[in-house]
Amino acid sequence: MDKFIKNILVNFIKWIRVFIKLKKLDIFFSKLLSIKFKKNRLEITTTIGCAMMCDYCPQTLIKSTLNNNDTSKDQKIMNYENFKLYFDNISNKTVIHWSGYSEPLGNKDFVKFVNYLEKKNYEQHISTTMFGRRETEEFMASTKAFKSVTFHLPDSSNLMKLAVSDVYLKNLEDTLRFQSKRLSKKAIYIVVFGKNFHPKVEALISKLIVELIISKNSVDIRDHLHSRNGDVVDMNDFRMDKTNLEEQNNKENKRLYYCSYGRLDQGVMLPNGDVNLCCQDYSLKGIIGNLKKENLKEIYKQKKIYQKDFMYGQYSLCRNCEYYKYV
Repeated sequence: MDKFIKNILVNFIKWIRVFIKLKKLDIFFSKLLSIKFKKNRLEITTTIGCAMMCDYCPQTLIKSTLNNNDTSKDQKIMNYENFKLYFDNISNKTVIHWSGYSEPLGNKDFVKFVNYLEKKNYEQHISTTMFGRRETEEFMASTKAFKSVTFHLPDSSNLMKLAVSDVYLKNLEDTLRFQSKRLSKKAIYIVVFGKNFHPKVEALISKLIVELIISKNSVDIRDHLHSRNGDVVDMNDFRMDKTNLEEQNNKENKRLYYCSYGRLDQGVMLPNGDVNLCCQDYSLKGIIGNLKKENLKEIYKQKKIYQKDFMYGQYSLCRNCEYYKYV
C-alpha cells in the first residue's frame, strides 16, 4: 500500500474508532493495514542454514530452533518433488520472492525450482548474495525468469562471511551485466549492510556505473537494520527506529495494532511446506499453516493470528518488532 494512502487510512480509522469499537470491525481494519493490497506474496527459504553467517543475521537461532524440533532432511533442504506438491496449493497469481531466511542459490535444485515456476507463469523476484553452487551462480547470468533482482553483497568490515574470489567476481559481473541489460534500472537493486562494499566489489560497481551498465541510484549502502523482532541481533553497529515497546507491551492497551511492514500476506515457506508468519521471525514461532495440507489463500486468512488478539497488541510474537504499530 502506498505510504501516503496508508497514512490517510490510519487517520480515518483512528477517527472511526472514537465512535465505534467492534471486534469484527477492528479485525477488518487491522487486516487492511497489514497487507499491501496488490497480490498475495510468498517468500521461499530453500535451505535452513546459510553459508554467509552474516553478523547481522540470526542464523544460529534458526538452526538451533529446527534442531530442537526435527532433524530430518526434508525439514532442512527443500527438494523438487515436495516443491511441486506445495505449489499445487499456491495460485500462480501469487508473487514469489526468493529470499526468506537463507541464500536461495545454495539449493542444488534451485534452477529446477525457478524454471518450473516460470513455465507455470508465476511472477518471480530474487534477493541474492550471488554465492551458492557453481551451476546456480552461472544460471543467474542467463535466466530471464526474474522481474527484479536484488544483489545483497559483501561489505568492507567482513560482517558478511563471504570470500570474494576471482570466480565470485566474474559470476557477479556477468550477472550484473546480463540482468541490467534485460531489466529496467529500477528493477536492479545493489545493497550492502555496513559502511561500504568490499573493496573489490566496490571497484566492480564503480566500473559498471561509469560504463552506464548500472545506475548509481540503484546502489544502497545501509548502516541501519531491521531488529529481527527483538534482541537476537547485536544492534550496536546499526541505527534503528524503535517503537515505544513499553506502551506496546501494556496488556491494558486497547489501541488498534497492525503490521506496518505489510507482512500478513507475505509469509515464508520453509523446506517442509510450513508457512511462517514473517521474514523477521527467525525463531520460527509463527507457523500459520502448511502447504502440503492447506491452500495459501486459506492460510492468509490468518485465523490463528486473530484468535490471539493481534489487533490489540497482545500477540507475543510481534511485541518486540518495530513494525508492530498502533493506530
